Amino acid sequence: MEIMTQGTSQDLEFFFVTAWSIWYSRNQVVHESVCQSPNQIWSFARTYLKDYKEAVSPLSLLRSHEGNRWVAPPAACSRYLSGQFTTSEVEVLAVECGILFAQELELSQVIIESDALSMVQSIIDNETDGSLGHFYSGISQVLELFSK
Repeated sequence: MEIMTQGTSQDLEFFFVTAWSIWYSRNQVVHESVCQSPNQIWSFARTYLKDYKEAVSPLSLLRSHEGNRWVAPPAACSRYLSGQFTTSEVEVLAVECGILFAQELELSQVIIESDALSMVQSIIDNETDGSLGHFYSGISQVLELFSK
């Protein structure tokens, strides 16, 4: 393989992207019954490498600046809760604290993400029943203050 000894790093880079593109095309034939011509594979490899280089170029520029070191963020936002709480209670308290904090910061929009689907659905439905109903209702009221 002369490319390993005589080629440039760009040649080697393009070789491996092309080899991967051929392998990817082979898998498309085997698993999806999609066949590409050699020209399509070649074009895909060139475009893929170009897109990759564009995607990582800001990172390489940031890394090359001396003195720009990563700095740890300030202490995490946390709150001590005395007592024993269920996971549902902790999830709803965390959302409530986050929304109130966003309101305090005068943010115009918020996005709530949680892996507790039932809690999110209860907030969306403005559910007022159950032991957490007053939290859901309060969160829904505060959310109305933000733009959609």
